[in-house]
Amino acid sequence: SFESHPPSHFALHTISQDVYGGGLSQVLSGNMLLRVLSPEMQQILSSPIFTFHVPNEFRGDDESPKSVTQSILMSNLPHGQKLWRFRADIICGDDDGKHCPKGMREVKHLQKLLRNPSLSIR
Repeated sequence: SFESHPPSHFALHTISQDVYGGGLSQVLSGNMLLRVLSPEMQQILSSPIFTFHVPNEFRGDDESPKSVTQSILMSNLPHGQKLWRFRADIICGDDDGKHCPKGMREVKHLQKLLRNPSLSIR
């Protein structure tokens, strides 16, 4: 989520973590998610206004950035390809968006959509 170029493979979205570190995951289609987003929402999610906290285990040394500002949806790729980057637990750090209000309404909407079972791949 915090890399300048997110990987081009899918990820799992954790619905509910269990006490032993496991959880319930859901697989969904990024293309299906795009179909339910308005063009305005896609434009905001494509803007580099979202701050991602870089977890300590992914920082190489003390000089590595503690956060990066990127877009959630990368849409300026060849062949119209779009890539998602999203981890609710690291966007805007742990302060629930208090220090990065830009785009937080869209993040909340995206989180609601991610919980929609009709977008899940079955």
